[in-house]
Amino acid sequence: TIHIIAVDSDLEAQALRAAAEYWGAAVSVTWVGNASDIVNYFSSKPVHELILIAAHGDERGLLLPDLGEPIKGHYPFVDVIRPEDFRTFLALQQNIVLSTGCRVAGLRNSEKPSWVAVLVATSVLLVIQRVTSSKLQR
Repeated sequence: TIHIIAVDSDLEAQALRAAAEYWGAAVSVTWVGNASDIVNYFSSKPVHELILIAAHGDERGLLLPDLGEPIKGHYPFVDVIRPEDFRTFLALQQNIVLSTGCRVAGLRNSEKPSWVAVLVATSVLLVIQRVTSSKLQR
């Protein structure tokens, strides 16, 4: 099965879901509203074979949805989850985890060459196809 963690990337998550379901995969989605959604999922020993993080990233790490000042203090992480932060709550069980969030040569997302987006999307789709086709052959 495939699980998508959608962080401020609704259309991307829908496209990934559609592709995976086209190839026969069972797909579920977590629509992230705040950092707790990510922490709760990854600390619960996820059982999904493939986990796709549809998100944006920069040199700091995974970018989180903007939260209003009055509620920012209620969540474990604000603005970004850094790689070292993930180590504090990950409880993976041989899951394959891919993220579409990236940073290329210090460029902001709006300055990223379009071929980078195509390369990331193609790579993710190839993994989805491989995972779903191996299930169909069993």
